[in-house]
Amino acid sequence: MNSFMQKIYTKKNIKLIAISFVIISLILIGLRLKISGGIAGGDSIRYYTYLKTIALDHNLDFETQLDYYRQTKSKFTGLVKYPSAKEVNLITGRSNMLYPIGTTICWYPFFVFGHLTSNIFYWLSGNDFYLSGFSMIHYYFVSISALLYVLLAAYVIYRYLVKAGNDKRIVFLSIATIILGSSLTYYIYFVPTYAHALSFCWSSIFLVYFLSKYKECDFNRKSFFVLGILLAMVYLIRYQDVLVAIIPAYLIVYDLLVSKNKRFLNTYKTWPFFIFGFFLLLTPQLLINKYLHGGYLLSGYNAYGFDYWLKPKILFSLFSLHKGVFILTPIVAVALIGVFTKIKDKLYQALFLFFAAEIYVISAWSFYHQGESFGSRMMICCSIVYIFGLLPVLKRLKNVKIWLPWAFSLFFVLINWILMVLFAFRIIGTPYGSLY
Repeated sequence: MNSFMQKIYTKKNIKLIAISFVIISLILIGLRLKISGGIAGGDSIRYYTYLKTIALDHNLDFETQLDYYRQTKSKFTGLVKYPSAKEVNLITGRSNMLYPIGTTICWYPFFVFGHLTSNIFYWLSGNDFYLSGFSMIHYYFVSISALLYVLLAAYVIYRYLVKAGNDKRIVFLSIATIILGSSLTYYIYFVPTYAHALSFCWSSIFLVYFLSKYKECDFNRKSFFVLGILLAMVYLIRYQDVLVAIIPAYLIVYDLLVSKNKRFLNTYKTWPFFIFGFFLLLTPQLLINKYLHGGYLLSGYNAYGFDYWLKPKILFSLFSLHKGVFILTPIVAVALIGVFTKIKDKLYQALFLFFAAEIYVISAWSFYHQGESFGSRMMICCSIVYIFGLLPVLKRLKNVKIWLPWAFSLFFVLINWILMVLFAFRIIGTPYGSLY
């Protein structure tokens, strides 16, 4: 068995597996679009409307696009794609778009490529629908971006962890297990036009970039500027994801107060470049906020409050049969055990604080139930925590039998896919069109 596993994990075979995985994934995403007749409803519609309105109409009048989805039914559920009535900001009278522009920035190159491809089909067929932005070609190219951004993040994490001295087989397996064995997979294949795949990508890239500079003590103007840009990108994907900054903040404070290491203080002259990078990328969002909502710091989320600061729904977020992160994605519980086995390490302390902060904020929010989602979708930004946490677990299993980590990972991946399919057909979870 040992020699068999070693033969599988060769550079040539891994490349072949990776290529096969991408091809199969591209086919699965296409099949999902074919079955449903387009992108999913709900948040997907609003994210995509943001993109299409800016890319093709060059304005911020979203209602024309949303009206199209109010009249379009899903082939899969038979329900209207976007049943919500017109939402107008009471201050400005303009569309009350909830979300920031991070998804639009990330999807824009894919949409442009899809639109160019659609122009070819228009030229061949003369069908104006190919130019509308609502074609399956547009949807497909935007949808596959979720897969590609996740693979980008996976590559960045892999390179960092291997360079840090970890067994490359264990690193590969840890990353693959969390991607395929958690709810992240659902937001690659089933609803790729939500923001959660991007959430994983940019939170991970920000953290890995910081850790690489932190380890080498390579903080200068360039690195601070890049960190500012990356954190702004994290924020523009999903506002709450900015909590990932807890990790570098904790490590820096730990160095100053516990280790008495003042290396970070010595770089104080370059700190403004972090602020400059952050607000440089944030500026378009601030201007959009002013135009749509009447204030630079206002957003469509202002109507949503945090009703449970003193009584957060933490048990619901962790153990609910509908949304519990430990119940619907049990690999997360295993990964957290791994985090606790390394809790004396300041990095793992910071990782746990990030996870705890995310759980608390989600549980305190008025929308803590997270709508029609598979598992705790708002926790997907913590996937890099799970990857780091799974490493010591897989290492211990490898010390028992070399094949045991692979069998372990396969088990959790199969469990996750079974649960996802059951949820997709609403055998478990809330029915389509329900009020949660």
